[in-house]
Amino acid sequence: MEKTTRIVKTMVDDEAKQRHVKNTRLRNARLERDAHTPAVSEPVDRKTGSSKVTTKR
Repeated sequence: MEKTTRIVKTMVDDEAKQRHVKNTRLRNARLERDAHTPAVSEPVDRKTGSSKVTTKR
């Protein structure tokens, strides 16, 4: 019984380490992508030269 518990604990710990490494890698990739992505600006109306902000009346 102890041998089985020890083996399962090792497997669970290994999976947790792999998950942590994957999450860290993906988080760093997302932060890198966001750092190189320009900010999104509002579309500008070519006729008036102002942004298209709609107001309710």
